[in-house]
Amino acid sequence: MIRMVQKYRTFILLALLAVFAGSMARSQSLRIVTFVSEEGIFLRWNPVFSADLTGYHVYRSVENRNWVRLTTTPSRMLTTNLEIKKVAGDNMTRFLNLFGVENERAGITRYTYLEFIKDDSKKEELDRLTYAYPDLAKAMGVVFADKEVPQGPSVKYRVTAILAGKEIEIGVTESMTWIKKQVEKNPEVVPPIPTIQVKSLMGAATLSWKKNETALKSGKVTGFRVYRAAKGLGPFILLDPAQPHGNIENANGKLQDNSIQYVRDTGLTNGQPYLYLVRAINAFGIESEPSDPVEVIPGVFNSLEPPTAIHPSLVGKVFKLSWKAPERTPNGYEVYRADGKGPFIKVYKIQQSVTEWVDKSLDEGGDFAWYLRSLNSKGEPGPPSDTVRFSIPDLSPPAAPRNVRAVVNGGEITLTWDANTEKDFFGYEVERTSDPDFAKSSLLNRTALKQTTYRDKQPTDAEITYGYTVFAIDKNFNRSEGSKMVKATVSDVVPPKVPLNIAILKKNKTATLSWDEVPDKDLSMYKIWKADRRVDALKYIEFAQTSTLFYHIELEGDGDWFLKVSSIDESGNESEMSESVRLTWEMDQLPKPGGQGKCEASPFGMFLTWNPSNSETAKGYYITRIDEVTGKQVDIAEISMKKTSFLDKSAEKGRKYSYEVRTRNANWQMGVPLLMSCPVVEETPIR
Repeated sequence: MIRMVQKYRTFILLALLAVFAGSMARSQSLRIVTFVSEEGIFLRWNPVFSADLTGYHVYRSVENRNWVRLTTTPSRMLTTNLEIKKVAGDNMTRFLNLFGVENERAGITRYTYLEFIKDDSKKEELDRLTYAYPDLAKAMGVVFADKEVPQGPSVKYRVTAILAGKEIEIGVTESMTWIKKQVEKNPEVVPPIPTIQVKSLMGAATLSWKKNETALKSGKVTGFRVYRAAKGLGPFILLDPAQPHGNIENANGKLQDNSIQYVRDTGLTNGQPYLYLVRAINAFGIESEPSDPVEVIPGVFNSLEPPTAIHPSLVGKVFKLSWKAPERTPNGYEVYRADGKGPFIKVYKIQQSVTEWVDKSLDEGGDFAWYLRSLNSKGEPGPPSDTVRFSIPDLSPPAAPRNVRAVVNGGEITLTWDANTEKDFFGYEVERTSDPDFAKSSLLNRTALKQTTYRDKQPTDAEITYGYTVFAIDKNFNRSEGSKMVKATVSDVVPPKVPLNIAILKKNKTATLSWDEVPDKDLSMYKIWKADRRVDALKYIEFAQTSTLFYHIELEGDGDWFLKVSSIDESGNESEMSESVRLTWEMDQLPKPGGQGKCEASPFGMFLTWNPSNSETAKGYYITRIDEVTGKQVDIAEISMKKTSFLDKSAEKGRKYSYEVRTRNANWQMGVPLLMSCPVVEETPIR
């Protein structure tokens, strides 16, 4: 009777064994074998047999740059019994015997080594043993581990043998790319053996499994280790490596399929249950995950065949298992199931001879495996059927996130919500909307969030209300309904821009103040400010709508006014005031300065002269410069009545200006201007 049992993961290793399927011949053609694991990059090469051999050096090149030697001292073959014992353990005697060493304390001498390399059969046997027992390869000095994985995108290695003091290249590996990323996220693994078959014999058992030819040819697998347990709970031990293995002949004398690996375990006790599992092994002694274990009872045979053609199917959300009954109709079946990588357990006993069964206890989004056993008239199960595997798709989304909250701090909105508790939960997505109807939203995070908080930063130059919705995603990327939308308003704390190009246009007793449009989208209005020279502070006089870029001023009585403009947005933020412009109208009681006035360009600026005013109320002069190209007016000086000349040192060379000179009274009321149109400021001194 042969029975499939649950997968055991805990076992005790008591010995070492590797069953080879042509790995010895392939190892001779592999100059350097590599393996990338979480511990680093492992290298192994074929030994060089020579009386002149001192050892080996290993070099590394990153991104095809210069070779850097990694071995500070040559990697050499171990010769003393203490060295070999430390590395090879219980296999020390086997190793020393191969070199003809009878006294273990003596170790390997130069004489025994020279005698060894003369015998080709012993060298072949050593090659087989070093793959069967990778620790012996370390004793030969042909294994190296690079624990400092390089950061570069590509790396390759070079191995040399030191012969008579000279380095001879053994081989160079192919360039390996993105090794650092592979070590951290996707290290190599030894390909496992998924399924093994076992057959009961008298006092023996035969195991068989499909060879992974690709893995064998590439060197990723160099052999197999077979473990046996005499009890249902272990311990598992390795089979004796001295036991013969390989292809086993059928009764008709013909060899069985060479693509199948066969192992016969003899000397077993009839009626005693045994468990077997198999691991693949690579050249560095690294094992694969174990196969599913099988159970066999030598000398016990059951003629009741298992069902065949087992077929899993999913109808809607209902899982159904169907099969073909064996020729001899059983009295029922036992159904065994494994979840993911877990052990097989009996989940149901069918008391009648049917050919289908519905499994109502499955969770969505899981990987499952099943097999069946036929039941005889006594209710005893037969051998297991083939194992079938099936993935139940997850079509159910997680629940929508709850209690979404938003806290605003300046321009930062912090969202928090309650965590989802689904077993297959993967992460969260956050969407934001700000249109008037809160209808058009956009995804904020490119990768799913693991935490239950999200911070969104927004500008503070306009008052906008944002709506946020949180979604949950499971590992199969089913998306939940959106959470209840939470809204958050960011206040406008940024004032609009300052109005520019303030200008005055006078006509009769009316003046028009104008300015350029402020481009802020949330602009509400403009504010007009006015002051005269007798008042320290500006006072606003009126507001203007955003569609208005001018303001009419009625002139009443005498006065000399200074005007400014500021802008205000919808949130009440006000800009700084613009530059001031001066509004002056003619005064009858204050005549203009005497004479026509004269201006002369010089390398030091523009020199102005005029005749003194004959007004008794005049207290000084006020001078304004006008750029005749841009029209810009600048008040540049106020001087006493004692002076009738002024040097404008700030006049730019090459520009043409006009000047106005006015008399003023004690109340800073201005008279009629004396206008002087001046030549271009000289670039060079006048001779």
